[in-house]
Amino acid sequence: MVGYGGLEALVYRAFARVMEQTESGHVVVRKVGDKEDEAADKRELNLCEGLREGTKLAKANLDYLIKTHYKVPEAQTQYTPQSGAVPVINCPVYLAIQPVSLADEEDVTQVIYVILLIDPTHQLRFKTFSQAIPQPWLDIPYEENEWVEDKMVDVIRMAVTTIAQDYVYTRMTGAPKEITRVVAEREACQQQKEQ
Repeated sequence: MVGYGGLEALVYRAFARVMEQTESGHVVVRKVGDKEDEAADKRELNLCEGLREGTKLAKANLDYLIKTHYKVPEAQTQYTPQSGAVPVINCPVYLAIQPVSLADEEDVTQVIYVILLIDPTHQLRFKTFSQAIPQPWLDIPYEENEWVEDKMVDVIRMAVTTIAQDYVYTRMTGAPKEITRVVAEREACQQQKEQ
């Protein structure tokens, strides 16, 4: 998505709201990408056709970001309760928001957003989809479509809040189902390597 500068703030607010519920932690959102995109006056959603293709594209983009930007966080050992300092735990997560165009059996096209979140430190992966909005709304001239942009913000915000809540809940509880899945994937990969 090019020319939609408020996404970082939207993601920050969604995660900060979830973190407030836990009474722990602060959120820092950093956009990683081309600086050219920030200066663009033109808005482009870069719609992908179909859920499978949109999910694959979002995953490929996240995998690339992780490969080029991820560094294993260093363990913080300076904290002692007597010092009164607050421990700092860095846990980078990567989030992709990929708009997707879907057509139903009556050729009515809708736009949804595929939201992927990856925590490479803990090997956690999450996926959700936003509510759909009619694609013809995107053809309304920019000067007349403030309500369309408001609706887009609402559906993205709700989807990001949902994935943030799922992520924070999993991290706080250890979510046995998610941990079991990760362990099973590791074992399967190890078995494939041994064969």
